[in-house]
Amino acid sequence: MIIEKYEAAGNDFLIISSMEKYITLPKESVIRLCDRRKGIGADGLIIMEKSPEHDFRMRFYNNDGSGGMFCGNGARAIVDMANRMQLPTKSNLENTYIFEAPDGVHKGYVCKSGERFSTIRVSLNDVTSIKEIEFPEHEGIEPTGYILNTGCPHLVLFTSEELSTIDVYTLGRKFRYSRHFAPNGINVDFVSIETPDKIKIRTYERGVEYETPSCGTGVVASTIATHYKLGNLKSDKNYFIETLSENFITHLRYSDGIYDSIELTGPANHVFRVELPEHQIF
Repeated sequence: MIIEKYEAAGNDFLIISSMEKYITLPKESVIRLCDRRKGIGADGLIIMEKSPEHDFRMRFYNNDGSGGMFCGNGARAIVDMANRMQLPTKSNLENTYIFEAPDGVHKGYVCKSGERFSTIRVSLNDVTSIKEIEFPEHEGIEPTGYILNTGCPHLVLFTSEELSTIDVYTLGRKFRYSRHFAPNGINVDFVSIETPDKIKIRTYERGVEYETPSCGTGVVASTIATHYKLGNLKSDKNYFIETLSENFITHLRYSDGIYDSIELTGPANHVFRVELPEHQIF
């Protein structure tokens, strides 16, 4: 079985195509393949499978075997893989793939495709609800947090100190396992507002259980929370986002309490391909 290794803004993924044959991977197989010492190593595993209505379906798993959510960085990786496979599209839109994920239908556009490195833009679903939550004071963190779902749940916290001084692992783990978010937990984003159009972000990812170099859905959640916090009612806006590994551009539109036309643009990198016998996978 062929497994493609991808990296997208520091997040790395294993992608398996099951367009010809449906594949069900046990949780133990996902964990073993993603293990950086005993397997290939990755933050997550993605399966590309047939969709009756759209170009393909994306099934995503964190490296602890948990699934059922969307992944923004993984989405860019799988769109790049579809383009490299020259996967036929049902929409006939140039450089565009329409695909399903657990949270709904998304559109991926290939902005630039190189020998290894590409730039991909993906759409995210509308965000109709932002909840504010107050926490006891933590050093370097503002007391008001913002909860929203951009394909998976995020808690966005704004820093009152330099972002580099924040202990993302310790604080992120504390909030991720807080009783407020039991039993499933939450992703935690720490954000520094540099200008009204630029933010810096660091993320503790649920399911991966450590700080990752970037998180696509976290980038979008942080963008929306920033717009909401600043009360910037400009209806159509682009943001520049700086993460530990790469920079992103996000776009959103705001109207009557709804964020729509949400897009995330960033890199995708094909790292290598490996072929394993099935007994080493299942």
